[in-house]
Amino acid sequence: CCFQYKIPFYSFKLISDFAGAKTACFDIKEKALEYSEALFEEYLYFCKSSDLEIIDIKPPLAMSFTNKVKYKKVITALSLRENKTIDEVLNDINIEEIKSLEIRPKNKASILIDKLDNQLNPVRNKINQQLDIYFKTFTDIGAKVKIDQKLETQKFNISIDVNNEKNLANLKSAIEAFDFQRIVKLWNGDIDV
Repeated sequence: CCFQYKIPFYSFKLISDFAGAKTACFDIKEKALEYSEALFEEYLYFCKSSDLEIIDIKPPLAMSFTNKVKYKKVITALSLRENKTIDEVLNDINIEEIKSLEIRPKNKASILIDKLDNQLNPVRNKINQQLDIYFKTFTDIGAKVKIDQKLETQKFNISIDVNNEKNLANLKSAIEAFDFQRIVKLWNGDIDV
């Protein structure tokens, strides 16, 4: 159809496993994000001659090397998806407001990347907001909750420093108040629980 109407069309494939009875689908699922990023990188390679000037993207804030890499990936993906220039994407998130914050440059860069990532991945953002609400009973008592950032595994870790009985009592209360079924529903795709 694309050939008939003279529409440019590219198809990218990534070999993730070997055919046969020993193929482990769950191993492939665990690497899904890695594989999709590899495909996207290949796509960007073919798009580098477009108007996006992907290679020469300069962040609007001071950033570490690692944050520059994250910034380039997310701003490029947003620009391609929204069919906007990078400046238009930055205007949508009000970069000037971030620049005016009286915080360390590293924190400004993190806020910018998080805002862009939330715009690029609104469903994941909504899930993370829900998780923050669900785990508030633990974070309010000083516990740290760690979840799989890719949201692939249905488990979480809770850690807390215990140095007196009050800490233990608070942890016990938080565990008793925690509604595990809400998390299960969220993991099963019910985002509006």
